[in-house]
Amino acid sequence: MAKIHPLSIVEEGARLADDVEVGPFCIIGPEVTLGAGCVLQSHVTIRGLTEIGARNKFYSGAAIGCEPQDKKYGGERTRLVIGDENIFRENTTESTATVPDEGITTIGSGNLLMVNVHVAHDCRVGSGCIFSNNVGLAGHVHVEDHVVIGGQSGVHQFVRIGERAMVGGASGVVRDVPPYVICSGHPCEPHGLNSVGLRRAGF
Repeated sequence: MAKIHPLSIVEEGARLADDVEVGPFCIIGPEVTLGAGCVLQSHVTIRGLTEIGARNKFYSGAAIGCEPQDKKYGGERTRLVIGDENIFRENTTESTATVPDEGITTIGSGNLLMVNVHVAHDCRVGSGCIFSNNVGLAGHVHVEDHVVIGGQSGVHQFVRIGERAMVGGASGVVRDVPPYVICSGHPCEPHGLNSVGLRRAGF
């Protein structure tokens, strides 16, 4: 039986694994699925048609499965799917999708999303990524595996960031970033290979 604090609200229809822990002042909507070992600290809101895998941890103020911040959204039944073993730090926001795209926002496994990270509608985030404080992904952004994005950076709509690329802090990413590249600036420009990250990964 899931451990649910009496000051939290879990709406009828929500599916929680037996070992899920829900702290105080959390709200879980009726179409949410939470996998084994997930932990919600406090003041976490999870709504929408949201499917979450195993052993994810949500810190205070996280808002998961938000409606898209898009004027085209008209209440359609779109989805947010999250993998396993992600960490969502304080006040992160992750949106469901819009119908003009594929109707799904996805976040892989083993990601660290630090304070105030925003993942907008229709984004596709791979696995093993690190997004530092105040990173914002606009709609329809695709981020491949093991990408690092420095704090205070913003990524423009429809941009793609390739595998094991690194974006420096306070950057404005308005064009695609190739795999294995390190870039920074406003607008963001390439500065060679992400050699440190590649060495750490055993390349």
